[in-house]
Amino acid sequence: MALFGHPEYQIGRGEVSESFLEAPIFVLFLMLNGAVMIAFYLVTKNASYTVAVGVTLFVFSSTLIKVELGVAFLVVAMGLSPEIDAGPVGLGTRSMNLRYDDFLIFVVFMGVLVRQAWEGKPFSWKPSPINMGIVAYYGMCLVSSLRAYRVSLAYWDKYAAFFILVKMVEFYMIFFLVGNAIKNMKSAKYQIVVFFVVSLIISTYALRSVGITSRVSAPFEAGGTEPNTLGGYLTICMVLAIAILTQTRSWKVTISMIVLFGYTLIPFLYTLSRAASSAFLVLV
Repeated sequence: MALFGHPEYQIGRGEVSESFLEAPIFVLFLMLNGAVMIAFYLVTKNASYTVAVGVTLFVFSSTLIKVELGVAFLVVAMGLSPEIDAGPVGLGTRSMNLRYDDFLIFVVFMGVLVRQAWEGKPFSWKPSPINMGIVAYYGMCLVSSLRAYRVSLAYWDKYAAFFILVKMVEFYMIFFLVGNAIKNMKSAKYQIVVFFVVSLIISTYALRSVGITSRVSAPFEAGGTEPNTLGGYLTICMVLAIAILTQTRSWKVTISMIVLFGYTLIPFLYTLSRAASSAFLVLV
């Protein structure tokens, strides 16, 4: 389909351009999503879960239409999605917090796979200098975990190890999804703008918490606040802002990056995170 990037300049007489199928297919998905939401609500009578199902189906449909949209939704969800405290894991030394974006990563990933199958393309990992490093590192972690399980290593938590390996898979899936979404400078700028908008929302929330809590933290965190996580996130925001600031030739972008840096710096200081402060020194 042209929707998925195929050329249409060889369409013969009497044939319909496949780009005209974009709107009907998307409308069909939306109608199907609505029907599923209604049926789900009638069965569960839970409005929150129904909204979550509707958003999930909408993101999946959007990914089928355009990968950039699915990744953009993922960027928003990773910063603003709710978190659920699932209780202690394994030996009980660590608690497992589930976020909506943990599930959404797999949804967007499946959307990309379905899209590639629709196009007739095989599953492919975009070329990258670090692909072999990813395979080697994850393979080493997997083998070491299996060996620890085989010899019943003392004080080794198999449940915690399993979920850590799953979390690592999520990170690499995000890398794969971004590789498919970023095709040119325009798409890269689009994702960066979405990222900065989310960072401004999170910074605003953190600023409103100043004076209310001893250390500011990110929104929707369960099982206690995690200011170190927010500090690391804001550090990444400031790194990216400074990087763009040093390279841009546009005075509008320059002013925007200065304002963004200053706006994220204030809540960063109120996280009182030593780890994030050390990272900030590396930034400088």
